[in-house]
Amino acid sequence: MRKIAWFALSLIVALAALSGLPQFAAAQGVNLLQNPGLEKPYNGQGAPDQTAPVGWSFWASIPGVTSFPHIDPAQIHGGASAWNIRKGGAPFSGGGWQQVPGVQLGSTLHASMFAQAYTCNDQVYSCIGNDGKHHSNITSGAYFKIGIDPSGGTNPTSPSIVWSAPAASFDAWGQLGVDAVNCNNVVTVFLFATQSTGMFINAVYFDDTSLSVTTPGTGTAATCGATTPGAGVTNAPQPTQKYAPFVTKQAGEQPDGSIVHTVIAGDTLAAIAVAYGVTLDQLRALNNIKPGDNLLVIGQKIIVRAPRPPTATVGAIALAPTVAPIVVLAPTNGPIGGALQVPRDLGIRLLMAIMQALPSK
Repeated sequence: MRKIAWFALSLIVALAALSGLPQFAAAQGVNLLQNPGLEKPYNGQGAPDQTAPVGWSFWASIPGVTSFPHIDPAQIHGGASAWNIRKGGAPFSGGGWQQVPGVQLGSTLHASMFAQAYTCNDQVYSCIGNDGKHHSNITSGAYFKIGIDPSGGTNPTSPSIVWSAPAASFDAWGQLGVDAVNCNNVVTVFLFATQSTGMFINAVYFDDTSLSVTTPGTGTAATCGATTPGAGVTNAPQPTQKYAPFVTKQAGEQPDGSIVHTVIAGDTLAAIAVAYGVTLDQLRALNNIKPGDNLLVIGQKIIVRAPRPPTATVGAIALAPTVAPIVVLAPTNGPIGGALQVPRDLGIRLLMAIMQALPSK
């Protein structure tokens, strides 16, 4: 019911602006955005896979960026859907915008949103661990921000936009906020996301946005811009990162030729592989780590290179005897000191002695 009421309020304000009727000052604390929860339905924005929630428009820096409602509860902050914007294989900048009419001149406005990034280079398991959750590779350098154009423009690259400080939150919701003073009865809210490195998956989820008046204006001419330089900006809370953006090589090879990396806070298997110039599959095989299991423990020893195989020692090698000493039998006939009498069965007796001395299997 509340969303319906705000939709009706926005419609009345828009009609008033079009008809030339006097505009009114927005009530302090009231969310001025239409469809702030980014709920369905979504309307086409020029392509079947580029849609935007009612009341919003989609923008992207390059072709091929998709935009659609996301209904997996794991990536929904509130309501029944979140806005998912993504492109695989290449970095992009993109987001949404909404113009809000009927804002009294000189008002101090506060805009906020929730967002989370999901970036991954794992083309087999999509960085989904054994727990069934996303475990992003944050070497993508993805971040997002929210902005207010107090002059009401629709260009996401306009220098008149007052932006929040950029922030990143991977696989968890972070909230960003920004404050600005308007110099036009129409203001625009911008949602922005980007990455520095293109990955197999580059995605951002937006949800639960807001624009409200914190201090009503006088209705007279005002200067657009931030409330006070460096003030009034609410940065996204930085969640404790499970993963580090890069790994530094540790000591060189061991005496046996192996290379071992000791896990420290923030290390990921993928980042270790990149640092040492090996593949993720090689690390998994050397350390008996199952595909999809990306969680490491601080202090864990990760084998990066196996020990060298042992080499033979050059020099005399004493071999263990495999045949017992041959017993020389004394003659059984003939006088002592006389001519040696060789018994006729000596060959048979020697053969039997050798066979008895051989090790049994």
